[in-house]
Amino acid sequence: MIGRHTKVRGKGMSRSGRRALCVLCIWALIIMPEVSLSQTIPLSERGRALKKHYDQANVENLWLKGYQVDWETGQSLKKAHHPKTTHCSAFVAALLKRNGLYILRPPEHMTKNLANAQYDYLETEKAKEDGWVKLNGMYQDIQRKANEGYFVVAVVKNKNVERSGHIALVYPMEVREQEVKENGPYVIQAGHLNGKGISLKKGFEKHYKDFSKFRAAFYYNSRKYEDQEHCPNNGVQPILRPVTPSAGQEGLDD
Repeated sequence: MIGRHTKVRGKGMSRSGRRALCVLCIWALIIMPEVSLSQTIPLSERGRALKKHYDQANVENLWLKGYQVDWETGQSLKKAHHPKTTHCSAFVAALLKRNGLYILRPPEHMTKNLANAQYDYLETEKAKEDGWVKLNGMYQDIQRKANEGYFVVAVVKNKNVERSGHIALVYPMEVREQEVKENGPYVIQAGHLNGKGISLKKGFEKHYKDFSKFRAAFYYNSRKYEDQEHCPNNGVQPILRPVTPSAGQEGLDD
């Protein structure tokens, strides 16, 4: 029989036990964010399909710097008058057009300094009607949106409107959150550097002095990628077609 004044062992927690629990909680608060950032941003089924579609665009060999190109196919026509001529905006416009999505493009605007004009377009009500929604979240959220299978653009306008801006598509890929936090989302682009899986930090390096203070604008289209369903050109190389004189305008965009 337990008396009224008998101490029951194990009931409650000792002072040293409470202290240990507090230390454990503080440790968890410190370490959990690091664990989260070490996690990989997953790639959905549609994200994988969109990645494959982007891969087939062959941007490494088309929309080349220093050439006049057919803006829709990226086919080189002849050497440009200006060796730094680039075609970031034409590449983005062409890929989106193939998928039934609109962003400002020829003939509504010439290819010269088109990226600056696309930045302005994306801020308009017309762009909202065309399905474009601004993204204001962290870099990890922007990468995650592309990984879910959405078309996401990253764009910056040059403060000097006589000089080129830059635009790229966020590239779906499995990547650690810490990498995205430090380097920005990963992109596929034409420009001073043509390629895919390029960090924002690298792809947009000509448009900032201090990356920690740099911020591009990001937009996604509310329609996800639909493999082969609505767009007959999905998943195939662009057809090289006869080129009209207007198709060979120099881009001067980067």
